[in-house]
Amino acid sequence: MAAQASKTSIPIPERHRPRRAAVRVPTLRLGPGPATMAVASVLCLLIGLLYLALQIRMVFSDQIKQEYASLVLEEIERADSARHLADVWEHVPVDSEARAEGRRNARAEPRNFS
Repeated sequence: MAAQASKTSIPIPERHRPRRAAVRVPTLRLGPGPATMAVASVLCLLIGLLYLALQIRMVFSDQIKQEYASLVLEEIERADSARHLADVWEHVPVDSEARAEGRRNARAEPRNFS
């Protein structure tokens, strides 16, 4: 009997799966794709470049304002010096040797307007 028991088969019921219809439902991908990431990175790059350009413009604008102010102050100083010299020469007699020497020196002095 032992030999017969080993040859006896026991039926195992198989599962029957119902067949699905071949209809594909489109799924929505909610995660960021490569195109979305590219657009976002280009926008961030443009915003960063715009910010950098504005900062550079502000720095150069401040530098130009400082240079202009220094030129104006330098010209004011020259004007005060010229006014002071004119006042000094007003008090020197017209026919003196010092006045004639001062005129010769002023004409011989090279002018630097840069």
